[in-house]
Parts: sequence; structure tokens; C-alpha cells
Amino acid sequence: MGLAVNTSFTDMIATRRIMDPRTTQRTPPPGSTSWGGSFDLLLVVGVMLAVLSRTPVGGLAWYAASQLSSEGAELPSLTAYFSSEAAFVAPSIADLEMLPPETSPPAAEDPTAVPEPWRSAVRTSLGQGLPPALKAQLVEEGRKPTPDQALQVLDTLWVEHENPAVILEIAAIGEDLRERAIARAIAAGEWDPERYEGHRRYLSTRMTREADRFVAGTMALATVLHLEWPVRGSYTVSSPYGYRLHPVLKKRKFHNGLDMRLPIGTPLYAAQAGRVELIGNSSTSGKYIVLDHGHGVRTSYSHLDGHEVKRGDVVESGELIGTSGNTGMSTGPHLHFVVRIGGRSVDPARFRPKDDV
Repeated sequence: MGLAVNTSFTDMIATRRIMDPRTTQRTPPPGSTSWGGSFDLLLVVGVMLAVLSRTPVGGLAWYAASQLSSEGAELPSLTAYFSSEAAFVAPSIADLEMLPPETSPPAAEDPTAVPEPWRSAVRTSLGQGLPPALKAQLVEEGRKPTPDQALQVLDTLWVEHENPAVILEIAAIGEDLRERAIARAIAAGEWDPERYEGHRRYLSTRMTREADRFVAGTMALATVLHLEWPVRGSYTVSSPYGYRLHPVLKKRKFHNGLDMRLPIGTPLYAAQAGRVELIGNSSTSGKYIVLDHGHGVRTSYSHLDGHEVKRGDVVESGELIGTSGNTGMSTGPHLHFVVRIGGRSVDPARFRPKDDV
């Protein structure tokens, strides 16, 4: 005699019999609807999205996509995906069309005003639209919601906080919501809950989106506006940013950086303060260094002869990091210099300081 449908798992193991799936299948009663399949599908989709965005698998997928699109990105730090800030990526800053032509803005003379380079970055962001919270504040105070009036509010906040990320977030979402997010981050044990990247995940989806646009976008813009050039002295540009006929592969490919022809052993300097994220060696880029400057801004230096820093080091702007070389896929000694904002490469020449031109 076969086992009944309600036979327990223990009894089944004890009798060493296999249950016939035809006898165990339950048929839903007439008129009922089974949502099990749809729920399972949604669950699988949710898990896949989480894997792609929050785990090393997603990092590898991004790397593979970058290689296929000829972006030539370096292999990311996969262990970084286990930190609370892994999902933070600065926005593309309105597809980078909002970048001002002035790349070396003058310093503000008023010590009570938001200083450069943040002032130029704030002006540019406000020109793209005021955050709803800041617009509502101006209307409530009987003032016109214009960029100039908004900048005055930020100047007042600067006197109190003297921290660009803090005043931008308060202007974007209000001080009350910021404090709530910080409190949640503290309760969750975040390592640096006061920082925007440390508590942004505790904002609502709508507030996170608005804050990312104004806070992360403006801070990223201020960071690239303050870049120093990695080379001191004379050099020639052997290949500009953009599409070109690849000198080795002999086919049209996108060139994601600026090539500067330099003698082997030329000193190279950090374009901005930051942390050494990667040091590696590949068949295409040769020896390379990637610096993380925060706010989604990274610079990379390829085809090096050697490096003066190690992974995890904190470097200052203008600090010696390595020497140029002729390693990897190269037709001659040069530096391949790349600037990325939110994972997307931009033309480094746009941020070349005036005194270097």
C-alpha cells in the first residue's frame, strides 16, 4: 500500500519510501486563485536585483559591461560591496551638461559665505532647479524662490555648520529629516552616521533621490572643479578623450581618458585628496593606480613604471603617487589619465587648471 498524503516526513524516512508526487499534489478548490507562482517570480526578481546592486557579483557584472562598452574600467574592489556605503553612487550630474566652463573659480572674499569650489558648484546646481524643501522655505519666508535667494540661505547655514555636505543636505530635505536619518543610522550601528553616505540609506526613497541629486551631485562637481593636474612640467597630448582609431588594435574604440606623452620615470601626483582604492597590473592598462576622492569621483593613472603608495593609503592633493612608464598595451611611454564621476568617465581636459594650460 502506498503512503497517504498526510504521512509525516519522519514516517516516510523510517519506511524508506519515496512519496509519489502525483499523490501529494494538492489541487486548489474550484473558484480559487493561486498567487504562489507570481509571488515566487517577484521574489526571484527582487533577489536578482539585490545581487546585482549590493554584492560582488554586481561589481563583476558592471566590470564586464564596462569592458564590452570599451570603457576600459579597472576591476572594482569587490570587498567594498559589504559596506553600508556600497550602494552609494553619485548621480551623473544631469548628464554632465551642468558643468560650468570655469574650471578654476576664484575664492570667495566673504568669510561668512560658502567658499570655493563649493560656491561655483552650488550656483550650478541651483541653476538646474531648487530642491523642494529649499523652495518651500523661501516661499514661507516671503522670498522669491530664485538661485540668488537660495544661495543666501546656504550662506547662513555655512556660518552655523561650515560643512558643505551638511548645509546641502539641510537645504535639500530639511534639518529634521536629516536628524531622523542620523538617529536611525546610530541605532543601526553605522560606523560614521553623521556623514551623508553613512545615513542616506535611512531616508525615504523620495528624499534619497532628491538629496542625491543636490548633495552628491554638487559635492562631486565641487571635487572635480578642484582637481590638480597629475603632471608638472611640459608634456604633449598624444591622444585626447573620445572616439579614436586604436593605435594597437587598429579599430575605432572609445578612449576614456587623456594620454600624455612623458619620459619613463616622470613623477605623477594625486589630482585630489583621497584614498588609494586599487593598485594593479593588467595586460591592457599595465601598472595602474585608482584613487577614490569621495562623492563618486575617482581618478586613475595607467601604464606606470612604478608606484609610491599602497592600497588603502590616504593621500593629499598633489602628493607623489608614482612614476610614468610604458607598461601594458602601449605604443610608447605615456600616462593614461582618467576622471570618473559616478562610474562614468569625463574629459579630464575640462578640469585642467588654468595655470597648467
